[in-house]
Order: sequence, then structure tokens, then C-alpha cells
Amino acid sequence: MSRCRRARICPLYHQAHRLSCEAAALRMALAYEGISTDELTLIAEMGDDLRPARFDSRGRLIAWGDPMAAYVGNPDGRIAAYTGYGVYNEPVARAARKAGASVIASGSGLYGIGIAPPDIYRAILAGHPVVAWISNTYHVVPLARYVAYDGAIVRYTLTEHAVTLIGVRPDAVLINDPWFGQAWHSKAQFESAYRTFAEMAVVLGAPETEAAGSKPGRNP
Repeated sequence: MSRCRRARICPLYHQAHRLSCEAAALRMALAYEGISTDELTLIAEMGDDLRPARFDSRGRLIAWGDPMAAYVGNPDGRIAAYTGYGVYNEPVARAARKAGASVIASGSGLYGIGIAPPDIYRAILAGHPVVAWISNTYHVVPLARYVAYDGAIVRYTLTEHAVTLIGVRPDAVLINDPWFGQAWHSKAQFESAYRTFAEMAVVLGAPETEAAGSKPGRNP
């Protein structure tokens, strides 16, 4: 069964821009915690890097922005044309905090330690929404790499996608997908797709002010 809190809404928001899945997924997770915002505001809080991608003489990508530092490209761009890409967990966690939520965990094995599926499931059962990075093919895919303008090595795929996890049962996970919609997916299928970015996720918690009874900017 879905583990939505009784007084909270688990909304489904379809992404408003071609490449804004991470912002849409975060928007859903924030709404679950009672915080209302929009995708472009969240992207602004993540920071954005609009510098164009660079290619070698063979047309291979060799340099672009760093999605671990800011949103890369144009959210209305085309990923296959390298005019837009997306963003990874740390800028999303930063935007979540700026929006007023607490961040219980943020990680990826690409940059240290990821968040293992059992920990994801425990968080959901405890009432915490999770933004998770997967391949939009819903199975694991290999990653290519390039050197970001800040010198970081970036692992990427053109099937990069982010979703919101809101429910769990013994055999499946309830996923709010900002592109495909809401559906239960088997744990095996989710875990395969989730391996793509080495268990990249952000686990959200209630606003820090909630314990004190102050709820600015919250949904009724």
C-alpha cells in the first residue's frame, strides 16, 4: 500500500518542461511534505549552467557543465542534441533545503556512497518521499563520461531520469514518474534502473520549522 501520510497529499505532477524531470520529482516530494513551489523556481535554487556542450572532431562530447554543481543546459532543450541535460543529487538536495524541507539523506556511489534500496524502502515506510535517479528505460544502462568545465569527471547517459518514490510493498515500489505517470513497478525492475547512477537519491523529511508549529508557505 502507499505510505502517504493521512494529512498529506501525494500528488502526481507531469513535468512542465522537456528536461525538468528532477525539478518535477522534487516538486512532488516537497508537496508530499506540504511545501508548494514550481519547477523553474527549483531550478533557479539548484543553479543553472547554460554553457554549451563541446565536442571533438569526431563529434564526441568532451566538455559540458557539471550536474553535481548545477542544472546543466536548457530545461526546454533536447538531450539528444546536447542542448539540455539535467542535474544530480546535491543541487536537488540544496534546492529542497532552500524550499524549507529537511534532507535526511543524499548520495550516489558515483560520488561516494549511494543509498541502498533497503534504506530507500525503510525511508518510504517511515513516511519520507524519495527522489531517485534511474534510466528512463527502467533497466540499468552503461554510462559514458566527459570532463566538466570545472574539471570534474561526469558520468552520464541520455536516458537520465528522476522520479519520486512514495509507496512500497513486499514486491513493488509506487513511483510517481513525471513523464510516464504513476505506477507500481517491481522491486527488481526499479533496482535495475536505479543501479544506473549507482544508487543516486535524495530522501526528504518534514520542514525543520514543523516541530515548532510554524508552517510558512505550506499547503493546507
